[in-house]
Amino acid sequence: MLASALHAWRWLIKHPDFIPYQNPEGVRTGQYGDQSDTDERFWAACELYAATGEQEYLSAAEALFSEELSLTQFGWANVAGLGALCCLTDLKGSVLFDRVKQAFLSQSEQALSLARRSGYGTALSEDRYIWGSILPIMSNALAMIVSERLTGREEMLEAALNQWDYALGLNALDLCFVTGFGEKTVLHPHHRPSGADGIDAPVPGLISGGPNQRFPYPATREKLGEDTPPAKYYLDETPSADTNEIAVYWNSIAVLTAACFHMRSKE
Repeated sequence: MLASALHAWRWLIKHPDFIPYQNPEGVRTGQYGDQSDTDERFWAACELYAATGEQEYLSAAEALFSEELSLTQFGWANVAGLGALCCLTDLKGSVLFDRVKQAFLSQSEQALSLARRSGYGTALSEDRYIWGSILPIMSNALAMIVSERLTGREEMLEAALNQWDYALGLNALDLCFVTGFGEKTVLHPHHRPSGADGIDAPVPGLISGGPNQRFPYPATREKLGEDTPPAKYYLDETPSADTNEIAVYWNSIAVLTAACFHMRSKE
């Protein structure tokens, strides 16, 4: 795997121009377009330096880093945060570590501010209940967990726990977004294996994307109308990919968040 990663890096060096991906003609599924590959290159450089210790990759990571990179969101479009986690874990003592730490703490402070302004302690503004709204909530949880690890600020950990509580049912819907867990939980996720296995209950341990008032399907808007609050804009129905989809990238961050609290309980 390391040999493949080094080969890929050499290819990137030879091809510095960013060419955005576009679906082939006739393909209308999610394109997952991007505006830049700087975050991907930064993440790759951090990981290669951690794996090899060679100055070339540290220098590349330093050149690619900017305080403008999103370091506390961990989705498919923003992967600089994964580079930041690598840096904060494996690059201690470097100048880059200090720069990333300062920017990361500043951005995680924004997550804490969001949580404090919410009646449910949720680190999400009203206009961010988008497709997969669970992702920014879990991302902000992890950001605050890491911030507490770096600073010892208990308020960060308490706010992060509120995000996990949100996922488990402390939300405006009074619903656990993790399948197979709790008394009132998601029963009909947009998850085709669960819908096709002949078992009434969905596969357990999967987290739903959650409320989405920004980009709902017309059928969802027809059922919920215009007056439903953002945090309640959700349907527990299998066809509702817009509110009830299962996706690996927000499940991954939820698993990591849960693991952090589990490990913390053992300390």
